[in-house]
Amino acid sequence: MTRTPRLPDPSLINDDTPLQLHIAAQLAYPDGSMSVSGLRKERDRGTLAVERVANREYTTLGAIKRMRESCLVQQKAPASSSVRTAASGSSGTDKRSEELAALSRTVQRLRESSKTTSPKNTNRTSAAVIRLK
Repeated sequence: MTRTPRLPDPSLINDDTPLQLHIAAQLAYPDGSMSVSGLRKERDRGTLAVERVANREYTTLGAIKRMRESCLVQQKAPASSSVRTAASGSSGTDKRSEELAALSRTVQRLRESSKTTSPKNTNRTSAAVIRLK
């Protein structure tokens, strides 16, 4: 039977209060979506500051806030745009098409066979062939 740990009085906790990982996980993620093993993974990745005292691991809510900030996913820029430039009247997708065409030409050149590097009239001497029995 798993024992639910007793949570400390919230009025006694601030961003610098050391908390064991299971308590910190419950307080920072009250929906239960983060476990002790998840916090340990972030510790191992170097995104969560953890202190080890008497063979117990502690972290703070402030450290978890910093971890969350470092784990924010940046939004990607759109792959293409159809914004027209005033000067040329061309769109952003035109530029991407030109870039793709240039890449395609480069790939085609790389696929073509290389030219021979040795001269045509190489004087080859033949060696005697010894047949094995």
